[in-house]
Amino acid sequence: MYTLYWCRGTAALAPHCVLELGNLSYETVTVEVRKGEHRQPAYLAINPKGFVPALRTPEGQVMTEAAAICLYLCERHALPLAPPPGTEARGPFLSLLVFLTNTLQTACKPCDFPERFALDAADAPRVRRWALDRLDEQWRLVEEHLFAATGPFLQGAQMTVADLYLAMLIAWHPRARDLLTGMPRVARCFDAVTAESTVARLMRASGNLPLR
Repeated sequence: MYTLYWCRGTAALAPHCVLELGNLSYETVTVEVRKGEHRQPAYLAINPKGFVPALRTPEGQVMTEAAAICLYLCERHALPLAPPPGTEARGPFLSLLVFLTNTLQTACKPCDFPERFALDAADAPRVRRWALDRLDEQWRLVEEHLFAATGPFLQGAQMTVADLYLAMLIAWHPRARDLLTGMPRVARCFDAVTAESTVARLMRASGNLPLR
């Protein structure tokens, strides 16, 4: 059995969806980030980075980083949520996933916590305005990609981990409804992902639905 260390509103949602969609045997352990439990010795002994999620494998190995956990589960169990290594679709899939995790997800942080990126507290509102503009630039790139794709998902007819990430990051957007209204292809992808009942249920449990 896998053990997923989880908290509402975190990137733990993505591997949680993979575990469920893959019909894998697992349990969850809640780590209350808002109470600082991710910085306590008990959790740091599991993940010294102090971030959620973490995954303990049946063999006792601990994995960190949500995208890495998703890829590991897909490859170990041959799940259709990621193109297999060596296939033509694998390279574009990795490019999409890393863009979402390293660029879009990173761009969310100064929108949510602008005070951490300002030398003076009075600058926080301006930092947030800049960060929102920057975030929207990144989302326009996703919209352009989906314009060129056959859809509804990022790689056509098959939902992948990248689509799960897309839905999660939309739910995190401070102006999610405006984003979905202004970017119809992103909205179509989001609707296709959340039409999957398992994903919708877990997003609700994570506090990320409804948006529309």
